[in-house]
Amino acid sequence: MAAASFKRSTKEITDNKDLNPLLWYSLPSVVPAQALPSPGGLPVIRNDHVIGGVGIGGGTPEEDHECALAGAAAIK
Repeated sequence: MAAASFKRSTKEITDNKDLNPLLWYSLPSVVPAQALPSPGGLPVIRNDHVIGGVGIGGGTPEEDHECALAGAAAIK
């Protein structure tokens, strides 16, 4: 949900959390289900519109992100 809501990967969101800590700590009130994003989520965007998302979990953050990239590439 976070990747689709912000039109960017959850890795990008978490990588930039130190740039704006106030935004980071306010995310639970903005993102549905009161969850903080972690690497492994990617939006699926077509013609500048979010049409879905890919979410992977269970590995390390790096593994989850790589698997999400592979999943998103498979549906393009």
